[in-house]
Amino acid sequence: MSKARCEKAKVVGRQSRGPDAFILELEFDQEVGPIDAGQFVMLSLADGSGPILPRPFSFYGQSSARRLTFLVQVLGKGTQALAEVELGGWVQVTLPLGTGFSLPEASRPVVMLAGGVGSAPFLLLGEKRVPANGTGTTEFLF
Repeated sequence: MSKARCEKAKVVGRQSRGPDAFILELEFDQEVGPIDAGQFVMLSLADGSGPILPRPFSFYGQSSARRLTFLVQVLGKGTQALAEVELGGWVQVTLPLGTGFSLPEASRPVVMLAGGVGSAPFLLLGEKRVPANGTGTTEFLF
């Protein structure tokens, strides 16, 4: 597991996912390094405005060595502040945190059950499971 670090990342994408949710894409100056499904980050505004406490988000995806995505639902002041960061703006990121999921043996069937933004880490788990070319099925229920 990589050691946690704190750095700035640029907001390079925001895709709406319903009336109160979006996918936030961040780009880092350097390669992020390995991440595991089930790990998370803490996000806050890089300029220090907004709520004092950072907000936790599971990794949703890793679109390149320097880009990560997060599924965000706007529920309060912290997530509203993140939703208002302009493209090209900066956020403060502490990553990677937590212990990720263990990847099951390729022959074992897997059932993933989640709802709403709780489904975020399971996309990455499924993406990591596919290259294993196993015989086990992967079911995702949400």
